Amino acid sequence: MKKTILFFICFAAALSVYAAGDTTAHATPATLGSKFFFPNSIGLSVPFNNVHTQLRCGLSLNTAVEYRINNTNPFYFRIDYNVLNNNYTSFVRTLPTDVIQGKLSSNFILAGAGYRKKIDRWAIYLALQPGLGMHSFDRAAVSTDGIIISRATNDSFAAKSALGFEYYIKSHFDVFFEPSYYKFFSHQGFSASHSQFMAFNIGISTARF
Repeated sequence: MKKTILFFICFAAALSVYAAGDTTAHATPATLGSKFFFPNSIGLSVPFNNVHTQLRCGLSLNTAVEYRINNTNPFYFRIDYNVLNNNYTSFVRTLPTDVIQGKLSSNFILAGAGYRKKIDRWAIYLALQPGLGMHSFDRAAVSTDGIIISRATNDSFAAKSALGFEYYIKSHFDVFFEPSYYKFFSHQGFSASHSQFMAFNIGISTARF
């Protein structure tokens, strides 16, 4: 819930920057701040299921900082913090949790680079970002006082690849649609059975002047 609230705060802040701006669709950034864009998006998390566990589609929240060299250079650099939330049902007891029905959170801290091709007000971009992936889930333990529910985390190397489509309302403000693919490179914990996810997000991106 806190992450959802934080996302909408960023969303509102971005809209305020857009409303205050008054540049043309093809203006050239003139300040250092104008090279930093802040994409924020919300969407659908679609897991790859297997015979051991059923994961349902859930919520995807993405926030990022993107550095664009200039309007004519197609390469850019980006840091992401992405969260995928999915409810699961387990059919076996070999998972790192004995909670048969629970919530799996997949958090990613990623850094990488991409390539953007602009055509008038439209643009298409590619991104590849390696980094850290974290599976967070509930774990139950029986004690003399009863059952204790705690939160456990598995960390591993992960990566994200994305293909996005943008429409520029102004030179410093665009709306976008981003299908992306996430991969955990681990054979332990939840990552062994749920190492791949798709996400389909829509959002806005604005520069800071």
